[in-house]
Amino acid sequence: MQWLIAKAATNAHELQRAAGVPQPTIYRILTGESSDPRTQTLQPLAAYFGVSVADLRDRDLSAEAAGAPAHIREGSNVRFVRVEMPGENDSRYIHVPKVSLRVAAGVTGFQIDPEGFDGASMTVDRKWAEQHGLSPDQLVWVQVRGRSMEKTLFEDDWILIDTTRTEPRDSKIFVVNFGGEAVIKRLTRDVGRWWLTSDNPDAQYYRRECQGDDCILVGQAVLKHSEVL
Repeated sequence: MQWLIAKAATNAHELQRAAGVPQPTIYRILTGESSDPRTQTLQPLAAYFGVSVADLRDRDLSAEAAGAPAHIREGSNVRFVRVEMPGENDSRYIHVPKVSLRVAAGVTGFQIDPEGFDGASMTVDRKWAEQHGLSPDQLVWVQVRGRSMEKTLFEDDWILIDTTRTEPRDSKIFVVNFGGEAVIKRLTRDVGRWWLTSDNPDAQYYRRECQGDDCILVGQAVLKHSEVL
């Protein structure tokens, strides 16, 4: 796909706008972190470049330039561009670990369990992080489990957590130590009390009051990475 990006004189940012696939997902595909991307992720990319999903998965299109789609062949209005991917030593990006959080009932703080995910970390643009007042060493990626936060967060999405933000904020999404279980919920203020609420309107996901040592805020979600289109 990197060859297609270069031939189309585009970049990951423009590709996100045109195809609707998040930049982090594009980077993971190009760097090999995501070795088997979902079909629904590849479909809009394939459509944009005028190839099939099977082409993206199985063919070396750079070796088949003569058979490339007409709109990306060499021509007077087509130019090569250098596509740079974030490396370990690229100061423009922060490599944030993907972890599981272990919490205990009534105890402030948490333990981090590194997991054998497909890629141990994901990158965050350093300039973006600085603009939002984020400290790199206080950030972690946490994976969403369950359906309680649909249609905002879907199972297997990743959310970037700022562990310094532990003060309650109305309508913001937090990772919460709720009775010894790490849950992802939206915090809302109603009738003078704080509540953990789910974005999924299904009645089974009823709201729960957040108070005392049974409800400790671990950190606020500040960014999401999703492959659901």
